[in-house]
Amino acid sequence: MIEALNISEGRGTTTPFLWFGAPFITEVHVDTLIAELQAAELPGVLYRPMFATPTTSKHAGEFCGGIQMHVTDVEAYEPVRTGVHVLAALLRNVEEATGARARTAAPRRTSAGSTSSPAPSAPA
Repeated sequence: MIEALNISEGRGTTTPFLWFGAPFITEVHVDTLIAELQAAELPGVLYRPMFATPTTSKHAGEFCGGIQMHVTDVEAYEPVRTGVHVLAALLRNVEEATGARARTAAPRRTSAGSTSSPAPSAPA
């Protein structure tokens, strides 16, 4: 879910897919995101502040603030529900999360099953 955002999903770090972050995520963002995720009382997962510099993929070579997710109970953990909460928290609290990647629309399917490009949007 995070892949479409301007947020690293942890590729190029020692914890790919268990960490997310970006250069514009500050300690204040991290604290706010963790508080919101903890308030959701999602089972089987804890959240820790993590700051890293990805070596590949999004934000490679840039120091990023973010959160490491630590699964504590595989049986209780609900990855999709957790992912939805993470995505919602990012969109509510980190304005830059949507960035250019999220504004790029995917091709649309026509009734015949072929694809067409979306109509160009006006410059922001």
